Amino acid sequence: MLEREDIPALETLRLTAYQHATGTQLEDNSFLLWNELDERSCILVMENEAGKIISTMRGTVIHQKDDLENFFDIRLHQEFLFPKLAVSRAATFLEYRGRHYTVVLRTVFLQACIRAEIEGIATTIQEDASRVPLFRDMGCQMEVADISHRSDSYFHNSSRVLFGMLKRKDFFSAYKIANEKMMSKLSDFTIAPHLFDHIKTVLENTNRAVGDKNLLGL
Repeated sequence: MLEREDIPALETLRLTAYQHATGTQLEDNSFLLWNELDERSCILVMENEAGKIISTMRGTVIHQKDDLENFFDIRLHQEFLFPKLAVSRAATFLEYRGRHYTVVLRTVFLQACIRAEIEGIATTIQEDASRVPLFRDMGCQMEVADISHRSDSYFHNSSRVLFGMLKRKDFFSAYKIANEKMMSKLSDFTIAPHLFDHIKTVLENTNRAVGDKNLLGL
C-alpha cells in the first residue's frame, strides 16, 4: 500500500501514464493529483527492484447506487448488492506496459475483497483496451456505459466506455482464471507482509459517502 511520503511519486506516475494512454486525450489532468477521494481510498502500488513505483491502482468502497453512478459519472439501469469496490486510477509507466501489472494489482484487490465480504468489484474501461477479453473470461459482466447525461468530460476517448461488474459469486473462479491467464502472476512478486489484511482493514473502515463529483469521472 502507498506510503504518504510516496504521494509525489504516485502523482508523477499518474500524470505520465495518462499522458501516454492509448486512445485518450486529456484537456485537464488536475484530477490525477492527490485529492480527498484518494484520502478515503486504498492505493496499491507496485515497485521495481530499485524501489521505484511503476504501477498503481485505487480501490474505493461504495455503499449506494447513486454514489457508484457519481463515482464513474455514468447512469446505471439495474440494482446491485452493496458494498462495491470501485477500482480506478490504474496507471503504469510506458516502459512496463503489456505485462498485466494492473491486472495483478486488480487480483490483489480481488483476494482482499473475498476476505472483506465486498459484494462486487466495479470498473470502467475503454472498449478497445487489451484487458477487456481477460475481464470477460474472468466473469466480469460488461456493458456500454450510459454517459448520455455528460455535457463534458476529462477524457476524449477513441472508443466507447464500458462499465464492468464482477459479482461476489464469481470471485473465486475469477481469481483462478486470472492467475492462469495473466502474463505476470502473483507468485512472481514479493508481497508486502500482511498486505491483504491491511487492505481488508482499509476497505472495512473507509468512509461510506463519495460526494464530490468534481474529483471523479472517466
